[in-house]
Amino acid sequence: YLSLLKLCTYQKAQPQAKRLYTHLSRHNLHISPFLGENLVLSLARCGALPCALRLFGQLPHRTVFSWTGLISGFVENGRGLDAIRLHRHMIRDGHNPDRYTFSTLFKAIGSIRDVKAGESMHSLANSRGFGADLFVVTSILSMYGKCGDIRQAEDLFSTTLCRDHDVVCWNAMLTAYVDNSQGEKALLLYRQMQEIGMYPPTHQTIVVALQACGMLVSDHKESSMILEIGEGLHSFARKNHILSHVFVHTTLVSMYGRCGDTNSAQKLFSNFDEKDVVIWNAMITTYAQNRVAKDALLLYAQMHQEALLPNRVTHVGVLQACATDALSVQGKQVHACIIKNVNFRSELVVENVLISMYGNCGQIEYAQTIFEQMNDKDVVSWSSMIGACSRHGHS
Repeated sequence: YLSLLKLCTYQKAQPQAKRLYTHLSRHNLHISPFLGENLVLSLARCGALPCALRLFGQLPHRTVFSWTGLISGFVENGRGLDAIRLHRHMIRDGHNPDRYTFSTLFKAIGSIRDVKAGESMHSLANSRGFGADLFVVTSILSMYGKCGDIRQAEDLFSTTLCRDHDVVCWNAMLTAYVDNSQGEKALLLYRQMQEIGMYPPTHQTIVVALQACGMLVSDHKESSMILEIGEGLHSFARKNHILSHVFVHTTLVSMYGRCGDTNSAQKLFSNFDEKDVVIWNAMITTYAQNRVAKDALLLYAQMHQEALLPNRVTHVGVLQACATDALSVQGKQVHACIIKNVNFRSELVVENVLISMYGNCGQIEYAQTIFEQMNDKDVVSWSSMIGACSRHGHS
């Protein structure tokens, strides 16, 4: 049972985790405390939070492990504020957080971007003796980055503990810079990593450095210089045998796309055997960004032929391609595919790009119909509709 639960947790297989829970309950099988705790962990991390809470309340003895498992489930399912509330109940229950609990709590705080709560939890971690624990310190650094407090992240990173011992800490600082749109600082830090020989490099190091390159091109920096840096990162990934990692490969496709090198992006895409929907999206977005609408549409059709289900990002990319080249007929065909799939029909970002696409193609009536039927509108929805009217003389 423990092996099955671990597999459910790894695969995020909620129906199977629930069936195991029902099976154990229905047959009155003896659930050892350790198995019960792992069942809570599996249900929580698979997203079956009501079931996890119900079982948690039935545990004869709650431990730090079971509390941490429950908290991590709430964090992974976008319930950061509830996770922090659970921590307060944990304290009242007489359990102090361990290093894993603290790491999970800092993720929760980063997800809600509450720097004051982060500072308070940082003080608590120090008072509990975790101020010199590299695992916890790295989580704190990431939390400050997510909260937008780069100064505190840099102060923490500058300590000997972080800088001298662990590539994960360096990756956390790189990510903090990228999360806060500081691409130049990220690339300077990456250069420092090379200069001091911070090894072994990880796929995350390369991914974040490549994201920084893409960010600088978007900021209208010199694209040829950025492309040269990106090519160096590509070569480094190949030499260190991490080019085959799907995240590295996908980010390289995106980087070349942002730099306008569609040929290199296409070669990478074609030579990668285990393509998932993310790398397909990266290639479609590359074509859209570089005004190659025909190839974006061909790739979208190929996805359907290979029975690979497009997601929200796919539809946004291919609709942007249609909008750029004012391909209203093809845009309507993509719109028809979206209507058939109820999962994306009322997605705000998809509806916004549909308004923009129809507006660019001069189909104001279609844009107006979508706008009026939207359940929710944000500032992008209104701006897209205003722009569509403005471009076609409906002042």
